[in-house]
Order: sequence, then structure tokens, then C-alpha cells
Amino acid sequence: MGIDVMNSLGVFTHRLFDRIDLRYVKRCSDCRGLRPLHFVDEIGSDWLMSRVLAVAARESPRIHDPGACGHEPIRVLYYSSLEARPSAETREKIRIWRPEVLIHFSDEKLRHRSSSYGNSRTVIRGYFNPNTLKSKVFFIPIGYNEDLVAAINLISASDDRTVPWSFFGNRKGDRQEMLEAFEDVPNGIARLGNSGFMKNLIVTDEQVARVMLASHFVLCPFGSLSPDTWRILETLEAGAIPVSVRLGRIDYFRFVFGDHPFIVEETWEEAAQKVKHLLANPAELARSHEAASIWYSKFERNLAEDVSSILQGDYKHLVSPQFRFQAAARWNMKIRFVFWSYFHWPVFKKRFFTLLDELRTLRRRRAK
Repeated sequence: MGIDVMNSLGVFTHRLFDRIDLRYVKRCSDCRGLRPLHFVDEIGSDWLMSRVLAVAARESPRIHDPGACGHEPIRVLYYSSLEARPSAETREKIRIWRPEVLIHFSDEKLRHRSSSYGNSRTVIRGYFNPNTLKSKVFFIPIGYNEDLVAAINLISASDDRTVPWSFFGNRKGDRQEMLEAFEDVPNGIARLGNSGFMKNLIVTDEQVARVMLASHFVLCPFGSLSPDTWRILETLEAGAIPVSVRLGRIDYFRFVFGDHPFIVEETWEEAAQKVKHLLANPAELARSHEAASIWYSKFERNLAEDVSSILQGDYKHLVSPQFRFQAAARWNMKIRFVFWSYFHWPVFKKRFFTLLDELRTLRRRRAK
């Protein structure tokens, strides 16, 4: 059974499919050959699917003759949606094409209803949500800025890191509080813009890459709508250590990255003190860098193998711990409530007070 990919949007984790070893893919029950990856649509510049195509083109002819057993391909639909339901066009594709696997991205607000996934066997998506009702939904990292990582890869990394910590981004959320906390850790580099996607920061990708490659730590505050952020993978690509805070006393990143080596504390003040301690202890700092590097290589390898298994419908041999954490979170009411409070309560409260104001206005008009 092969895999057809019908549509391509968004960005996945860096180098994910570079590490897929097709020897781990389930064997065909009839001919005992390894099931190939077979794609039919133009994938374009999407980094993950272009790597899948490269692997498929290299491995499939050698592994298995698709016509030998007559298996139908596994149908995979890749789409992006911020709303509660997919677009009418995507819904029509799901209805007609009946994909076994959906790959869904761009749901930062966690508005997408599980019912939208229909009868698909499996969903792979970004932005962890414990309140997703469908059981076979697997959450993976959302990726990174490809131009920035390309710049990082073009520059030779140095073991002599001279910048204690760094941050490039916009002034929003708790970021001012974050920078005030890190004033206690001298010689850091921070550049803040005021709006847009860092549009008014007069820096190039190369300049940002050079600072990150020289940094021991990179501050990774939550994104605009979700704790998930491209900075995590960008930081790891640069060989630095991500620093963030908890979401309602919960380490959000465990659900996406598993047993990670990041610094994640209750407050930015606590995170700054942890960074300060490590900078004052060179041997411990060196061990932290080494542990992060080893962990990242293992994380990529395990995730690639697990996603390959998930696409084939093999869920029994997943080794990445984040998938266990994701499954357990669905049964943890505290975690589910924290996510509901963060993502949905502000929307509910805004709608409630808007309705209340409308009723008051209507009452005043009637009183006249």
C-alpha cells in the first residue's frame, strides 16, 4: 500500500523525512514487500514533503513493485485552516477523496472541530490540543522560518559562544516582563519591533543567525496565539538552548518535544536565575549544550521513524515520548481546563460582555 499526497500547505519539523528509514515501514501482508511511498501531486517548496518525495523516488523502485499485489494507495490530504471547519473546497475534497490520513496545520487558536476530520483514520497536525476528541490525532512541531535556518546552515558554528542570551521579536504579550527579568543577566542581545512579523526590525536573516549561533540561550516566549513558536527549532538548529515559561504551571513543550532539555520555569525571573547559574558554571553549561545536541539528533530520528509508522497505520511501536504525553493529557482534566482557559475563555468572555452591552443598549432605547 503506497501513499498519495493530494495537497500541500504549511511547514513541518526540519529534516523530519530526511531521517525516515523505509526499512521500518510495515510490510505488505500479501507480497511481504515493504510498502512504498507514492505521491501524485506537485509538492512545490514545502520542505517536508519535498524530502518525502526525494526519499520515495530513491527508495520505492528498489523496495517494492506497486503493481505486484494491487494494493490501493493510502490517501493523504494536506490542508491548512484557522477556522472551526475546513474551507468548502477542502470539505469537498474530503468528501470525494475520503483520505485515510489528514495533515492539518495553522490552527493556532485551537478552534478546529474534531468532527471536521470525518472518518479519516489518522490526523497529523501542529499546535497541541488535549481537548481534541478524535483519538488518532498526533501533534508534531510547527517548524521554523526557512530563510533563517538556511542562513544558520550557511554560517560555520563556533564552540566559542560569546553571547549569554538573545531575543529578536515583537513587543507583545509578556515580552517586556521577560526582558526586564533578563536585565539581571548582563550582556544579552535583544531587538524588539512593534508590529507585524518582525517587519520593522531592521535586521537580516544572516545577522539574526550570527547572533543565535553565538548565543548560549535564546528566549522563546509564546507565539501570538499559541505557546508554540518557530523559535524552538530555530534555536536548536543554531545549537543554543531554548528558554521559556510554563502555561498555567504546565510545561506545554513536553507535549510537542517530549523529554526535552529546554529551560522552562514558572516565571521569567526563575528562568533568568537558572540561566545565570549555568553561565556561572562553565562545566555544567558545557554539559547542558552537549545534552541538548544529543537529544535533538535523537528527537529528529525518532520522530521521523514514528511519523513514517503513523502514516502506515502502525501505532504500536512509536518511541517518541511526546505521543504518550499527548494521549495521557486527554484524560487529565486539569490540563484540559488550563488549555480551555487559555484559548477559549477569553473568547467566551469577550462575546459575553459584548452581548451584555448590546442588551443594555437595547434596554436604554426601549426606556426612551
